[in-house]
Amino acid sequence: SGYDPAFKNPYQTLDLEKAKALMKEAGYSEAKPLELTYETLSDSQSRQQAEFYAQNWAKIGVKLSINANTWPQFQDKIKTGKAQIFGIAWGADYPDAQNFLQLFYSKNMPPGPNDSAFSNAQFDALYEKSLTLPPSPERDAVYQQMRDIVVEEAPWMFNLHRQAYYLYHGWLNNFKFNDITRHAMYKYLRVDTQKRAELAGGL
Repeated sequence: SGYDPAFKNPYQTLDLEKAKALMKEAGYSEAKPLELTYETLSDSQSRQQAEFYAQNWAKIGVKLSINANTWPQFQDKIKTGKAQIFGIAWGADYPDAQNFLQLFYSKNMPPGPNDSAFSNAQFDALYEKSLTLPPSPERDAVYQQMRDIVVEEAPWMFNLHRQAYYLYHGWLNNFKFNDITRHAMYKYLRVDTQKRAELAGGL
């Protein structure tokens, strides 16, 4: 509920020259670069992502220092406001936009899930209104108003959607992975013992 297939973030475009001009307008230059510290995790994938960001931000004159952390260190910095900028993922727990919009509600600031400590009175009022509405076009319209506030205020930079791959045997039925049911899908799985025996005999 709340998904808008026609929506396109107007700010997610690549325009290096405009970005450089905006940096100059903000008072930054080669002599006075913008320096930021990016907190990430110590696994290789997180470090590679951070290095990729650093390389790209350097193109517009941003110097990005990378701090690699263990998960407890990372969480402590985020929840206590010690992380200047950081990258973190979120997967839906249930199929409703509220599951994502709650991450911008000011009453959910750390130690709650609003890790960016975003606070906007108009957003909060709309969020609270949405909680009183049943699934409906009216609620979807409220969701879209909240989405537009987040897009304009930009407490997050939306950068990627992760993909994963799964292999399973031909004798396993009802396997249909999705992020929401990942913890409960096992009760739906069924083993076709006859097919398993046939496939094993064919080796």
